[in-house]
Amino acid sequence: MTRRFQKKTDWHWLRSIVEDSLNASGKFPFSVSIDGKLEWIDRGRYHDNYRFWIVGPELSEAWREKSLLLRIGTQNRRLRSATQAALSIAREAQTLQALQAAEFGFETPELVCLVKSAARQPVGLIEHWVWGMSLQLYKNSIHADRIIPTVAAVAAAVHRLPPGRFGHLTALPDSRTHILRTLESLPAPLFRDYPAAVAARKWILKRLPANRPATVLHGDLLPQNIHCGDSRGEWKTAVIDWEFAEIGDPACDLAIVTRGDRKLMGINNGLRRLVDCYRDAGGIELSLADVRIHELLLLLKRLWDSDQGHHREWAEGHGPAHCAQRVESLLRRAETES
Repeated sequence: MTRRFQKKTDWHWLRSIVEDSLNASGKFPFSVSIDGKLEWIDRGRYHDNYRFWIVGPELSEAWREKSLLLRIGTQNRRLRSATQAALSIAREAQTLQALQAAEFGFETPELVCLVKSAARQPVGLIEHWVWGMSLQLYKNSIHADRIIPTVAAVAAAVHRLPPGRFGHLTALPDSRTHILRTLESLPAPLFRDYPAAVAARKWILKRLPANRPATVLHGDLLPQNIHCGDSRGEWKTAVIDWEFAEIGDPACDLAIVTRGDRKLMGINNGLRRLVDCYRDAGGIELSLADVRIHELLLLLKRLWDSDQGHHREWAEGHGPAHCAQRVESLLRRAETES
């Protein structure tokens, strides 16, 4: 996998491991190969994404016409190790398989196979391409009013999935445990150096939920991970990128969408609208404070990351002063909602 860190993509290596993995998958009684070139689509935090088609003798029309997506690890040594990357890829593959067996209600990518290096370590996966356009691209379109209800409906459906089918995921028993363990994972110097962090922790501890059961979480339910489109008058939806799925507090999924921003996709009172739509879609009863708790936890984690980046000279994004101000601002807004 070391060649993936070179400035230029080793296309020969990439094609080779993709074709080797496809032919070792047992899905084809004959040898298949990539038709044309791998088309680079985009880069996430941990993956490069490529689109491609395959050819082979007696390949069915369904396989010839269906494009495939390669998600190949771009392992960032500072963010996670090769072992962590391999475990994450294997876990996502299991999640996709579990989703196919569950009654989810929305399209999800169908796993074709894992992609393994010459050392037989998972370095990526291949899945069927899902139809639709990223939900975030509808922001200024005639479908803009669909964005929040669609996210809410997806979140509610995810949280209805039976946790028993997802035994491979990291699991916490209830919302209270989820919150407390996240708080405990934050380092002591954060609360020593930043009064805003102390105030946020105090606010959170005063509002811990009682015994709200844990549910399956998508873990990265941003609009770009929801693909939609109007097909002959029907609004179709697909949900992608299940790498961060886990079992925990359902309010966490909504906080990942809102992230403490004043507006959600340019909409004032976006969090309130999201919570209302989520409830209408059959979601679990959640208050604004339930979601604010996880927004604060996300901002505290970002504050610590910013602090460490500032001191170690690999800073990305805003500095710690800005992040601390965001925590303070969110606390002020949360107090007025209580």
